[in-house]
Amino acid sequence: MKFKNLKYYLDEYRSKSTLDVIGPLFEGGKIFNDPVIYVDGGSRFRGPQQEGFSVGDGDSTNIALDESLNTKKNYSDLSYVLSHLSENFNRINLHGFLGGRRDHELMNLAEIHTFLKAKKQTKLQLDKTVIALSCGQWEEEYHGSFSVFCFEKSDAVISGDVKYRTDSKGLSKLSSHGLSNQATGNIKVSCVQPVFLFFNPST
Repeated sequence: MKFKNLKYYLDEYRSKSTLDVIGPLFEGGKIFNDPVIYVDGGSRFRGPQQEGFSVGDGDSTNIALDESLNTKKNYSDLSYVLSHLSENFNRINLHGFLGGRRDHELMNLAEIHTFLKAKKQTKLQLDKTVIALSCGQWEEEYHGSFSVFCFEKSDAVISGDVKYRTDSKGLSKLSSHGLSNQATGNIKVSCVQPVFLFFNPST
């Protein structure tokens, strides 16, 4: 089915809570079911029998996209996608948005932070190494080294099966306060603003 734009495509899936978004740095090897959005260069991972929807300004692909954005815009392709997501999507898996140019990666994290500021109990998973959490109460099962970071004061309290717990003052913003913690099971996070969890499975 051909959709006029991203909004029309997403309107077909208002009963869904989970969404996959494929970026240009995705390494392939996995087939996704609708709803799935292929962002610019990520469109090359769209199989011939897959539906989904592709969108971007074409600066990282020569493949014809379902919706083409202006190349002279002052926002990223990922920002455009996030701005169109309705409240029903509270579990969003981002594949292929980490690595590559450092400025792109940092801007992606900043856009995700801005997106989550207006959400509650919404989780974004970036590949297998980063989780971004909105305001809420969270529990993540993990064994190994991890770090927690927040762009602004989040009153984030870290507890559970972790080596370093935060006190009632929470996590300091824009700092190394949450660097290099250790988990042996359940990580509990309580926050009023978005926080990022960075996992380091090799350490």
